[in-house]
Amino acid sequence: MTHEPLRVRLDRRELLVALAALPAVGLLGCGESRAGPPLSQMSVPTVRVRLGAPRARASLRLPAGGWDITGEAGSPYALRQPASLATTLSVGAAGIALGGRDTGATALRVRTNDAFGLDQGLYAGALLVRRETTGLLLVNEIDLETYTAGVIPNESAPAAPPATHRAQAVASRTYAYVGVTAPGADRLPFHLKDTQASQVYRGFVIAPTFGATKTDMLQRCAETRGVVLTWQSRPFTTYFASTCGGHTTDPSSSNLRADALADPLRGVKCTSCSTSSRYRWTKHVRDEDLIAGMAAKKLPVAAPVESVEVSVPGRGGWAKELVVTAGPARNRRTISGSDFRTAAGLDSHHILAIRRVAGGFQIDGAGWGHGVGMCQWGAFEMGKRGFSETDILRAYYPGAAFARMY
Repeated sequence: MTHEPLRVRLDRRELLVALAALPAVGLLGCGESRAGPPLSQMSVPTVRVRLGAPRARASLRLPAGGWDITGEAGSPYALRQPASLATTLSVGAAGIALGGRDTGATALRVRTNDAFGLDQGLYAGALLVRRETTGLLLVNEIDLETYTAGVIPNESAPAAPPATHRAQAVASRTYAYVGVTAPGADRLPFHLKDTQASQVYRGFVIAPTFGATKTDMLQRCAETRGVVLTWQSRPFTTYFASTCGGHTTDPSSSNLRADALADPLRGVKCTSCSTSSRYRWTKHVRDEDLIAGMAAKKLPVAAPVESVEVSVPGRGGWAKELVVTAGPARNRRTISGSDFRTAAGLDSHHILAIRRVAGGFQIDGAGWGHGVGMCQWGAFEMGKRGFSETDILRAYYPGAAFARMY
């Protein structure tokens, strides 16, 4: 069996889909029904990523070689130096304070000729700082390719082969591309978060145990530059999760925003993730912990808890809904599978069996995460067995086509 890499070949059908997708770029990017620009004129999109939650203070490190900090939104503030700088950003009396001195500006842009350090991270691109009622909003403004290279080491297993990295690059690039080009995205303060709420991004702080470098990640992105996954000529939200436990599921089974065009997210059988430590698991859930977890989800139940059962199965054996019967009156409370996962402290809502035991329930399950889209552990194993990124992506997003957007 031969496996041709995505970076060297798109078949004729996929090239036609790529050309068909170009008018959609104008539609998705501007909210207007008009043709997009010629491929040769398209530039790499800029993505804005929120770095953590708004906070009162952050440390900032700027390198030697040139940097500047300028006020946004009409502020005349400007500071430029060639020397390195280690300082703090904080909420000031009248604006944003730099090193304890109020700048008078409520929005700042930090630019360097290299990377900037923020708290424990190291980032390329620019830093946008906005003072809000909840603290300082910190946003990394960066080109989509460099951002994608920064996602790979946080969303791939250590020692993953290059094909797995390339598959992750395409999935992560597509996920971000959908957000960046959505109608009204240019007016948003940020498009993505740096957590699992979007996809994990830590700039270019890469642990030595990962087994690859920043240069390697940039190379993996260059080998798939501009390529996204499409369905009916449009990019779709390419979800992915750690381990599916033998079968992925669909967005509706995991309370994820469903993309009407995303038939490739319908869920597929997976035979590659059985080596994951989370492939199968057993969890003992105490009654009091379940009651507290249900209350945190604003679905209160009273003791005693009589039973928990899957009432609506989802795709691939995942629990779409469960019913918890509890209280003196044996009230029945319906809860989604994804909310039950959080309330009960489970690795996933791919539930195989629920048994009543003393003081609680024993739950047997499979997988880790929400289970939609690419199984990342499966992608890791497929790459190790010699499959290409094209094979991996086609396995987990069946029917999707490849389009090079720039």
